[in-house]
Amino acid sequence: MAEARFRPTVDHAVRTSLTTIVGLSEILHSEMFGPLGSKRYQAYAADIRESASRLRKLIRSDAAQSVGRGATRPLPRRRSAGLAQSAQFPAESASRPGEVARAVFCDASVMDLVGFAYEAGNEPGRWPQFLESLRFVLGAETAALLLHDRSAHVLRDLHVVGHEGSREPDLPGPGSSLDEAAMKRSASVVPGNVWTEAAIVAPGENAVQSRAGNGNDAPSVRHRMGGLVERNGSEAIILAVSRPRGMGPFESEEVALLETILPHVRKALDFRRNIGRLEKACEAFAFTFDRLPWAVMLVGSDGRPFQFNRRSTELLNAADGLTLGRDGLCAATGRETAALRTVIASAVSAAKRHSRDGGGALALSRPSGKKPLSVSVLPAPTRANGELPNETGPMAAIFVADPDEACAASSDDLRQFWQLTQYEARVAAMVAKRLGVEEIAAAMDITTNTVRTHLKHIFNKTQTAGQVELVHLILGSPAVLPRD
Repeated sequence: MAEARFRPTVDHAVRTSLTTIVGLSEILHSEMFGPLGSKRYQAYAADIRESASRLRKLIRSDAAQSVGRGATRPLPRRRSAGLAQSAQFPAESASRPGEVARAVFCDASVMDLVGFAYEAGNEPGRWPQFLESLRFVLGAETAALLLHDRSAHVLRDLHVVGHEGSREPDLPGPGSSLDEAAMKRSASVVPGNVWTEAAIVAPGENAVQSRAGNGNDAPSVRHRMGGLVERNGSEAIILAVSRPRGMGPFESEEVALLETILPHVRKALDFRRNIGRLEKACEAFAFTFDRLPWAVMLVGSDGRPFQFNRRSTELLNAADGLTLGRDGLCAATGRETAALRTVIASAVSAAKRHSRDGGGALALSRPSGKKPLSVSVLPAPTRANGELPNETGPMAAIFVADPDEACAASSDDLRQFWQLTQYEARVAAMVAKRLGVEEIAAAMDITTNTVRTHLKHIFNKTQTAGQVELVHLILGSPAVLPRD
C-alpha cells in the first residue's frame, strides 16, 4: 500500500520536472524569443532535451511495468458514445516486442495538462509547453494543434512539437486517406469527439472502415489520435498526436485522457479570444483617450491614478498646478490638495454604490501664474468592486482642462462640417485659437477687409451671430480632436 502511494507521487514530480526541462530546452533550441548568440548553445539545448527525453522514456517504461503490481492508479476508463465498440486496443499489458504496456495516468498529470492549457490560453507562447507535456504523458513523438479550413480543404499548423519542432511527414495533414476522411467528416463530428487511426465516429454511429482497409499496417504507418476541439463556421481546430507503429496503438485510457483535455483546450482558446478582444478594445480606447482635448485620468480606490491619456502625462510632467506624489495627486497648495482628494474620495465612494451622485469640480492654482486648471471629478462605476485581491475596484474619472491652452481645430473638418471654402476654413480655425482680425490678416497675408468678408460668409454658413458664438460652436465640435 505504501509503495502504491509513494510511486505515483515521485513519478509525477520527476515527470513534471522533465517536462519543464524538455519544454524549455525546446524553446532555447528553436530560438523562439530571439537568437542565443553562439551556436554551441543550440547544441547544449539539444543535448539537454535528448538526455531528458531518454530519462522520461525510462520512467515511462518503469511505470508500465508497475501496472501489474498496482503501483499506479489508471485514469478511470471513459468511452464516449462516438468511440466504436469495434475499435481495437491492446491487452492489459504488453505482449509483443516493441509494444508498450497500457498507459497509466494519475490525477496530478491530468491537472498539469489542464493547467498548461489555461496558461497557453493566457500566453499563446506557452502552447508548445502544453503540447510537449501532452506528448510526454501520452508517450507520443509528435503533438500538434491544427486548423482545418473546410472551405479550402486544407490543414494548417498552429503549433507543433516533436522531432526538432517540425512537422513529420506522417503527422495529420493533407495527403493521407485518414486525414481526407477526417476533413470530410468534420462537419458532422461533435466537438469533444476523439478518434484513432482506425476510426472517426460521430455519436451514435458505428466505426468507419480503417484506413488500411484490411487492418494490416504498412511499415511506415504511425499510430495517430486526434480530437475535434471546436468548429466555427468553415474552420475547425484539431488536437492530434502520433507515435511510431512499434509503440503500439493508442489505448482506451489514452483516448479517455484526450477526451478529458479537449473541453479545457476549447475553453483556453475561448479565453485567448476574449483576452484578444479586450486587448484590442483597450488599444482602441487608449487611442481615443489620447485624442480628447482634455487631460483624463482614472483613479482607483487608493486615490492613485493608474490610467492616463497623453495630455495627462504632459500636464503632470509640466508640474504646474497638478503633480503626482507618492500618495496620489497633489495640487500647488496643501489646501487645494486636500480639496482635490476629498472630491476624489467622494467619487470613488459613489462608484462603489453604483451611484452618479458624487465627485465635484474645482479650480487649481498654478505657480506659473497662468489661469487656474479646471478640474472635474466624476464617479466611474464598474461591475466588479474589488471582489478579488489586487483588483482595481471602484474608480473615479478626472477631467482637467487648461484655459490657456488654445485648441487647434482641423480646417479640413471645419470645411466639411459647414461647407466652407478653403480660406474660410483657415480663418475659422484661427478664430478658434482666439486670434483677432489683424492677427489673422497678418498670418494669411491678406487685408483685414478680406478677413471680415470671410467672417461674414462663415457666420452665415454656420448660423452664428458673431465670433464668440463661432468659437463655442467650433470648440464643441470634433474638429478640435488632435490628428497626430
